[in-house]
Amino acid sequence: MKKIFLILTIILLSEPAFACKCRRSPLGIYENNQYIFLAEVTGFEKLSFGENNIENQSKPTVKIKKVWKGELEEGKEIKVDARSGCGLIYEADKTYLISANRDGDLFKTNFCSDLEFQDIDQQQMIEWLNFGTGK
Repeated sequence: MKKIFLILTIILLSEPAFACKCRRSPLGIYENNQYIFLAEVTGFEKLSFGENNIENQSKPTVKIKKVWKGELEEGKEIKVDARSGCGLIYEADKTYLISANRDGDLFKTNFCSDLEFQDIDQQQMIEWLNFGTGK
């Protein structure tokens, strides 16, 4: 009987888990990333596997359009490393709001920094950033 009570207590007190879902507030996103910027995908890193050359969509090259956090020049092109089990698949010529941490020359994202997997959408985050940072 004690085991059943213990199991029911654990189930009832547990928070639901969501695969590939991260719940951070705009402030949490802002505080947990060194860089937040709007950028357009201009290309992808080419990877060679034997005789095949493929584009790796988890490593796009992006052109900076606007910066809210971090020292980056608008118009500069950088490489983003978005490899994770739940990472966003970037598309060429599309613009994304990216939150990342720097590791050498790469700006790394993960599913907790990709706004695709947050409870807030890109436009709401941009409005928050514009209001909160005054930029």
